[in-house]
Amino acid sequence: MLALALALVPFAAAAPKTDVVVLVNGDRITGEIKDLVTGQLKYKTDDLGTIYIEWDKILRLTTRQLLRIETREGSVYVGSVPEESEDRVLRLVAGESGSTVDVPMDDVVACKPLDTGSFLRRLDGSFDVGYDFTKSTGVETLSGSFDLKSKSTKREWGFSAFANVSDSDSEEASKRYNATGTTRWIFPGNQYLETFAQLDSNSALALNLRALGGGAYGAYLVRNHVSSLTVGAGAAYAYERFSDGTTQDSVAAVLGLSVDVFVLDTPKRSISAYVYAFPGLTDWGRFRADANVQMRIEIVKDFFFELGFYGNYDNQAQEEGGESYDYGVTTSLGYTF
Repeated sequence: MLALALALVPFAAAAPKTDVVVLVNGDRITGEIKDLVTGQLKYKTDDLGTIYIEWDKILRLTTRQLLRIETREGSVYVGSVPEESEDRVLRLVAGESGSTVDVPMDDVVACKPLDTGSFLRRLDGSFDVGYDFTKSTGVETLSGSFDLKSKSTKREWGFSAFANVSDSDSEEASKRYNATGTTRWIFPGNQYLETFAQLDSNSALALNLRALGGGAYGAYLVRNHVSSLTVGAGAAYAYERFSDGTTQDSVAAVLGLSVDVFVLDTPKRSISAYVYAFPGLTDWGRFRADANVQMRIEIVKDFFFELGFYGNYDNQAQEEGGESYDYGVTTSLGYTF
């Protein structure tokens, strides 16, 4: 995972820098728009490297890149901004028709160049690695994860994976692996449709393999520059193989909630959390749940320290020779690109 993430960094670095940002103090900066996240524009320049500009400090901007712009109300616009307009307004030129629409910058919550050029250059992501050791118990834990994401004119997609191995002098090693891919379409009114696929393994729950796929429909209840709250519901099919050799096919409902909170002050900090519940439909009475909390603090530009908490519950795991729940805390160092 670390080798793959490092291999992608050089591709993300090289790009033409012809965009222009005009700040409220009159300064003009030439560079390349990379992303607008958490109220800050990620902007790549030749002289200053990658800088972050607070969105409310930008008076005007121009770019011939094709942008995907999302607003607080859930509207999605696609186009370029080749010419300056009035202050704090993006005059978006859409497609070959050349039609224009004025989008107030105060309403914009996301702005992302689309992957019309090099695919690898348009990727965003992060990776981290961690190691913990407790001398009194002899427990050592090695963890690693990475995630990738990108957006197109109509959808956004993401891929993430993690591995966590914990071993001690007195107990058998505990191993957790996960790989998840998602595709999301956002509609007016801050509603979305999402499909997902997942591979999962957890020795503490006696789970050798779970292959899961499904879809959900949901909504952003809160969406602004510094926070978001989403809820969703759907269904998923799962094939499972347990450590005692038994297998199972099942369909479950999916109920989910996720929260993201960002602090723009230096050092930058963020909290991301989700809870997913899977009540059984074909195996009535079974209930699974996954929860995860990640707290990040930036150490130096693009490098961060992360403290994480995870929890997994399955009321059927004991029947297969495992525990009903598994939880833990991880620490790691990482890099975003």
